[in-house]
Amino acid sequence: MAQRAPLVVTANPLLSDLVRSLAGDAVTTHCLLPAGVRYQDYEPTSEDAKVLADAALLVVNGLELEPSLEPLSFEAGFSGEVILAGEGFSLLNTEGELQDPVTGPGTDQGLPDPYAWHDPRNVRTYVQTIALALSDLLPTRAAEIDAQLRVYLQQLDAAHAYAEEQFAPLSGNRRHLATSLDFLGYLAHAYQFTLVPIPGPGAGLQPSSPAAQMLADGYRQLGYPAVFVPADAGSRTLRFIASESDVTIVASLSEGPGTGESYLQTFRTNVDAIAKALRIPDVSALPQPEPLNPIMHELPASALPPERE
Repeated sequence: MAQRAPLVVTANPLLSDLVRSLAGDAVTTHCLLPAGVRYQDYEPTSEDAKVLADAALLVVNGLELEPSLEPLSFEAGFSGEVILAGEGFSLLNTEGELQDPVTGPGTDQGLPDPYAWHDPRNVRTYVQTIALALSDLLPTRAAEIDAQLRVYLQQLDAAHAYAEEQFAPLSGNRRHLATSLDFLGYLAHAYQFTLVPIPGPGAGLQPSSPAAQMLADGYRQLGYPAVFVPADAGSRTLRFIASESDVTIVASLSEGPGTGESYLQTFRTNVDAIAKALRIPDVSALPQPEPLNPIMHELPASALPPERE
């Protein structure tokens, strides 16, 4: 009888993707976060406790992203190992400022920004930490896990280089991320953007309403080519704000991969959306003006009047 693969429970789809990328079908993964729920909005259920009771590993982000998992572990009687993936690199607080690595989170430096995976260089630490735990769990598969780790590290380096290449042409006010999203701090820090906090269009905001018009006026006055907001308000409202403000409204950025999605693809999709919105239009691709005098332009030189001396 084949031995059942050990169960690895993860706090969110990002961590599930990293575990699968390293261990493949050598483990069974179960993500606690339901589809469509924001990472920070997870609420444990009794079913989660039952699943966790049988797990060999629990992989979490840390940085105060999953405060409810500690009581859940206690309730489940979880006796496996907790893997804290989000540590071992320079931390930012929620204001986008670097934290002192000695004093760390929970001090007067402010709350830690938990969305560290928006810099692929931090994800190198994530996968190295996870790979070490998986190798301890599956010693006979350690060489395979290490090989997958080396491949994934190269892919992360390529993702970072791709982002640098896409953002390199941007300068001036195109190096500002005007946003109401709370997860872009590490991306802004990694690629030298200035974060500009703005109010976002909330759920229930109606197109053509005074509040929507006021928001559009405010975006136009900012003077940035694009703003980055959640999709809560709905497409009709976002289109109204875009038309009234003459600003590109980007409501497609993701805080992380969803269920079954890839971190590497999600990161690249975010990079492409930001770069496209902020990129200066290619003038060569625009229609070229006609010659001022097309008739004179087409005449042979012999037909032109002689130049006066």
